[in-house]
Amino acid sequence: MTVSYGSGRVFHTTLGHDINALSSVDFVVTLQRGTEWAATGKVTQKVPSDFPTANSVSYRRDLAAVDPGYERGLNPPDAPPAR
Repeated sequence: MTVSYGSGRVFHTTLGHDINALSSVDFVVTLQRGTEWAATGKVTQKVPSDFPTANSVSYRRDLAAVDPGYERGLNPPDAPPAR
């Protein structure tokens, strides 16, 4: 959500409450672009080619690796097959 407040701007998102959300490309891009807009009033950052679609999920592996259980997958569909 973006709103003007007096002569300033406010960016707010409810995304990003756990490592799954924090490492998702859509959260990172939304946070970066929202912060840029709040600071400058413009958005110059492009949406990356790995931005998720309705049928895909995309993670920043460098951020996801912060989770100690990362190797087991961030979500059940991501989990490696059981041995």
